Amino acid sequence: MVLRYRGQGTHRGAFLGIPATGRLIDYTGMLLVRLDGQRIAEFWAQPDQLGLLTQLGARLETGQQIPGDSP
Repeated sequence: MVLRYRGQGTHRGAFLGIPATGRLIDYTGMLLVRLDGQRIAEFWAQPDQLGLLTQLGARLETGQQIPGDSP
C-alpha cells in the first residue's frame, strides 16, 4: 500500500540545525507499507526533506548531503 501525505505547520523551534524562522511550511511525503494479512509487516517513509529545507531558507550546494539524511 502506498500513501501520500501532506502537513502544515509553523517553524517555531530549531530543526536540523536551522533556528526557528516563524515561517509557515507545507510539506509532503510518501509512506510505503507492506501488509501481511491485516498486520503491517514492513514500513518505509520518504519525506520531501529538500522541499522542507528550501521553505526554511536552507541553501544547499551541489553534492551536499541533506541534513538528517542517511548516506
